[in-house]
Amino acid sequence: MIKKFYLFLQINLIVTSCLGQGITNHWEMGYNGLQGYPFGGIDINFSNGFPDTAHVLREMEFYVTNGVVSDSSGNLLFYTNGYYIANALNDTMQNGSGINPGPFTNGWPNGLPIPQGNLIIPVPNEINKYYLFHETCTSYPGGLQPLEIFYSIIDMDMDSGRGSVIVKNNQILNDTLQSGELCANQHANGRDWWILFHTVNSNMFYKLLITPSGITIYTQNIGSFRNYYTGASAFSPDGTKFAHYNVKSDIDIYDFDRCTGLLSNFINIPVNDSAIFGSVAFSPNSSILYVPSELYVYQFDLTSANIPSSMLTVATWDGFFSPLPPLATNFAFSLLGPDDKIYINSTNGVMDMHVINSPDSLGLACDLQQHSLHLPAYNGSTIPNFPNYYLGRDVGSPCDSLTPVNEIQNNVIPIRINPNPAQNSFYLNYELPYGENAVVNICNMLGETLIKKNIYWYFKYLQIDCSTLKNGVYFVKVEAKWHSSSAKLVIAR
Repeated sequence: MIKKFYLFLQINLIVTSCLGQGITNHWEMGYNGLQGYPFGGIDINFSNGFPDTAHVLREMEFYVTNGVVSDSSGNLLFYTNGYYIANALNDTMQNGSGINPGPFTNGWPNGLPIPQGNLIIPVPNEINKYYLFHETCTSYPGGLQPLEIFYSIIDMDMDSGRGSVIVKNNQILNDTLQSGELCANQHANGRDWWILFHTVNSNMFYKLLITPSGITIYTQNIGSFRNYYTGASAFSPDGTKFAHYNVKSDIDIYDFDRCTGLLSNFINIPVNDSAIFGSVAFSPNSSILYVPSELYVYQFDLTSANIPSSMLTVATWDGFFSPLPPLATNFAFSLLGPDDKIYINSTNGVMDMHVINSPDSLGLACDLQQHSLHLPAYNGSTIPNFPNYYLGRDVGSPCDSLTPVNEIQNNVIPIRINPNPAQNSFYLNYELPYGENAVVNICNMLGETLIKKNIYWYFKYLQIDCSTLKNGVYFVKVEAKWHSSSAKLVIAR
């Protein structure tokens, strides 16, 4: 059993590594490359372990919205500015025009002004297929109001490997939403994904669970009551923390459960400055949060007993313009790079970015160097929106359901749930020790037992009626005299 488990773990690690390595290597930014220097396209390539910048000729330009993905070897696959999708040859991808339908998109052919308005994740259990989650918006007095979330699917095996959009502009929901902030975290089973975004004038999160069976929508009311304003969100690299910042609701920090998708232990931290834009980024070790806030960059120690009191100002804008006034190199949107450094752009179209060289270090030891990465052309307020493709499974967690549990711990009953997600019934497959019967409890996320059944060692499965359960996440707990087990059950109709 132990040898089988190590083999399974080794294979899983190889698959996870192949998915993650190189997938975030290319950062496509800048303006229309046909305009020439100092305008034009920018490619930042991390394939050699450092940000290698290049001026590239391409038609697409980025204003704010930015989605890009590479393959496991670091070869560029496709990218989008929220207006259309381009392939690695910088041509419009087959069926890649006309995403985000509506009158607003037609007015922004140079790219949408929505931070974190695009998000690309692999389709679970599919090879060379990717979801693109995207949103458009409707202009109204005082701001740009997103009303819809769409998804499209890109198949990279089509058009001789250049890719084709095989599903386009499928609307997931319609509601008054915060501008952008599409943020993803890998499920603890290492296959599925959670996507979070927020509504306006409420404290409600939408959560999308992406599985091989499709997309399931959940909601949770927690945290600050958010009025409309542009901000940014991020998950910590280890997947256990979620943070948001905008200048109206300030900084929100939560714990995140990768099994259930639940946010908890909410903390709000006021920021008393005059910023218009800001963002959040976590250190590689997930213990430090950085908050660029236009003229300042703040740092918080997440291991502190009092996180708000740990606040330090690790940078104040030094007055540098790039290349000249009024193009200030202030602080705007941020991203943890493949080289474990944090990169920060500006609210203006400038030719430099800031770099936090040692983000795992507290205080000034984090080594934030302002305007230290020079770009080959102007870059607006754009930076890619990457989830952590490297995260993988949370081995041994209650919902690590892709791993044979009896090959992890000898005292755990091996169980399987099929189908999962379920609708009105499911089969519980199990193997009890000889002569040992057990009880099955189906519990909600508060631990309350909703269904209780007996199972017997001489049977191998039991069909369970779950038609009385509402859509959501539950736990199936099997308890015998000396053995026990648990697994996640999803009801989705």
